Amino acid sequence: MVPAPEVAREWVDQLEPGVQVLLWTRRRGRTILEYSVVLRVWRDGGWRTLRVFDNAHGVNEVHRYTRSEGKQPGRVWHHGTAGEAFRDAWKSLKESYKRIEEAWLRS
Repeated sequence: MVPAPEVAREWVDQLEPGVQVLLWTRRRGRTILEYSVVLRVWRDGGWRTLRVFDNAHGVNEVHRYTRSEGKQPGRVWHHGTAGEAFRDAWKSLKESYKRIEEAWLRS
């Protein structure tokens, strides 16, 4: 049996005007191998990153961003599969993006 080819896909979930989640996956069949989930807001004439979930280093990490210091070191946040982490990250951002944005504005 020939394995399914790997396919990369990216798309945007527009949560409201000026708030979006960028999504990227690399899959083999239905299995997510790699992913990133990025919360961005439009501020000061451009898109600003507030939070990134990914598995770029082989573990499911989250990176916070602050206005004053930018990207913060990653921390492991999920011990499940890449697919589980991807879905949980997307759900988490959709539920908490307003709180995250408020904290970012104060940082």
